[in-house]
Amino acid sequence: SPHPACFHGPMTRKGKTLYLHVHDLPRSPLILQGIFSPVANVCLLRTRESLSFAQQTRALLSDGRVRIELPAEKCDPISTVVAVDFAEEPDWPEVQTKPRKEILHDLASHASSQQ
Repeated sequence: SPHPACFHGPMTRKGKTLYLHVHDLPRSPLILQGIFSPVANVCLLRTRESLSFAQQTRALLSDGRVRIELPAEKCDPISTVVAVDFAEEPDWPEVQTKPRKEILHDLASHASSQQ
């Protein structure tokens, strides 16, 4: 996943487009948050059919939230990909990761403290 806590499922991105991979039929609107660039369009990748969306725009109260309406009847039974096109390339949030060595050290330290 390219971004922390932006979406509850898997994501990929290319340029100004973020792809949300939806594996279950949605019971409520999809929520994307933490990216503050204006959204130009939201559509189903397979058919390019536009989807209704609303974006919070008041800077002081906004958490960069975009609400996307994805009707269950438009979903693929296995996996649906929703393309979110931004007007300009967003300042993507960075995923915070540790080097592998540091992760292994932390795991070893935790395991030895449990004994």
